[in-house]
Amino acid sequence: MTWAYLAVVMVIAFATETAAGFGATILSVTFGAFFFKVDALLAMLLPINAVTSTLLIWRGHRVIAWHVLLREVAIPIGLGFGVGIAVRSRLPTDELVIAFALFVTALAANQLRQIAKGVAAGAPSYASLWLLGGGVIQGLFGTGGPLVVHTLARRIEDKSAFRSTLAVVWLTLNVGLSANLAMQGAFTRASLLASAGLVVPMLVGMRVGESVFRRLSGETFRKFIYQLLLVASVLLLLRNTVLR
Repeated sequence: MTWAYLAVVMVIAFATETAAGFGATILSVTFGAFFFKVDALLAMLLPINAVTSTLLIWRGHRVIAWHVLLREVAIPIGLGFGVGIAVRSRLPTDELVIAFALFVTALAANQLRQIAKGVAAGAPSYASLWLLGGGVIQGLFGTGGPLVVHTLARRIEDKSAFRSTLAVVWLTLNVGLSANLAMQGAFTRASLLASAGLVVPMLVGMRVGESVFRRLSGETFRKFIYQLLLVASVLLLLRNTVLR
């Protein structure tokens, strides 16, 4: 029953990732943490996350915003990720995650308010600092996505380009995080077998998510992104307070 529960969680998580370009990790870890340790979940998730990102890149390789990635994203997020990895074991992670979740909740709520008022999207001020912060949080907790998503959602208007560009970011960061976990011995024969067993739920989720993605208009997609950020931040907050 535990594995059946996890399979259902994976279908929902990867449907969300495919529809929005992000969300699989935060949803999987939040709901999966009821029955599995977080480190064990990450060891199972990272390999199939890499497969998902690769498939999304392959589908949308023609519209990837390489100019944004190479000129604006790579350096700040790479530096931030390196800092996050370096200080990962030295900071009070629980308190930082709670503060981060509260910040993203306020950010997403504010963006939804602006959308309701009809305020057009635009490149955020100090975008490099947002990306630097996203890289640090990703290195620390593997949940830096909200800051990256917020920055790119206001920089890349086309939903296909947005999703494909995010997939490149996640694949790159997850390779770095996987290397760090591998050095700690997190990947075992059991974790890799579990990853293989979750491939089918992942593919089902991607099929559902692709159907949803095709039906979303540009404005609805933008609203969906921030609704998902709001849900993800609240779940992150709950996981590190009430559900801890």
